[in-house]
Formats: sequence, C-alpha cells, structure tokens
Amino acid sequence: MESFSHDYSIVLYVVQPGSSKNHETIMPTQTISPTILAKTTVQHDFPTVLSEIYTGLVPSERIWLSCYKLDEPSVHGRVAAALNERDRTRVVLRGEDGVQLERVSDTKYTASCDALGISHTEIVVPSETYADPAHADYRHPHQIPTFALLPQPPFSSSSSSRVLATGHTDGSVSLYVLPPTPPSPSAPYALPTSHGLTPYATGKLHLG
Repeated sequence: MESFSHDYSIVLYVVQPGSSKNHETIMPTQTISPTILAKTTVQHDFPTVLSEIYTGLVPSERIWLSCYKLDEPSVHGRVAAALNERDRTRVVLRGEDGVQLERVSDTKYTASCDALGISHTEIVVPSETYADPAHADYRHPHQIPTFALLPQPPFSSSSSSRVLATGHTDGSVSLYVLPPTPPSPSAPYALPTSHGLTPYATGKLHLG
C-alpha cells in the first residue's frame, strides 16, 4: 500500500510595459514551492494477520510498515498487534520504531511517521478480490497495466451486473462479468470476499 509522490512548482508572472514600445518587463509575482508527498508501504497481508488475532488463531503479531520521503532517510518500523486485554473484540495496534498504524474502519487504516512529517496517510484495503485461474500463477504473476470497470453492461438488464476489462502486457484483453456486490461484512476484521472468474470473452491485439 502506498501513496504516490508528485512534485510541482508554479511561478506566476505579470507583464509590465517597458520604456520602449518593443520592450516588456516580465516580473515574477509568486512562487509556489514544490510539495513532496511521502510514500508508505505496509505488509500486504496485514488484514489477514489482524483477522487471525481477532478470531484467536494467534495471540499477537508484528506488521512491518515503511515510510519514504525524497532526500530523507527511510523509516522502517513494526506495528505490534494484539487483542485488547479488557475488550476482546478490539485489536490494539502499537507502533514501534517511529511508525504508527490506526484502524478507521473495516477497510480503511491510516499510517503515520513523525520523523518524515507523515500524518494519517490513508491505506484502503479491498472489500472484494477477483482471480482468474489462467492469470493467477503466484510464482509467475501476470501484470495488469490497464483495466476498466463498466457499471452495467449493455447486454444485461440487471443493475447489479458489472463488467471488468483487463489488459495484459502481452497485448491480450479479457472481459469478465462480476457478481453482484455483496453486503458489507458484519463481523469486524472480516477478510475480503474472494471470487474466481473466467472471462466470457478474450482477445489479443495484433499490430500490422
């Protein structure tokens, strides 16, 4: 999980007439300094870790969390997770080594790092996951550089149907009909609903 970096600088100018007809003076009026956005990455399966702690499968665990900022030393820390001693329905998160992780909701967390000036950077976890067996080889994962989601396909009268189009680096395109969105899980720390998908149409781009 990470937030993306973006640098920008804007200079505003006014044009003032000079002493001669063919000369104009350009004067800067305002300079906006670049805003550097920090990056955060967190252990990819941390929702599974928290779910296992909540259900009592493991008593406690540590989750790694890293924070980065341009021209600053990176900060790599851990977040200790364990059930609250009094409220056994709540997992307590305690940051170590200068990082913090807080739970906002079932699918939203925030990461912080005082040393890099990172305050409550949002981390959103999925509520649903989809896997195509033909493209789900974890040893040789397929990249999906492009995708698009159509809320309601033209061939379906159901408002709950959705179509997912994925494009792969080999030039192939696959179309999938997604199942209706399930209701939000009622249990805290519930894992995302997983769906196995098979494309109803696939093709490959050929450049002549």
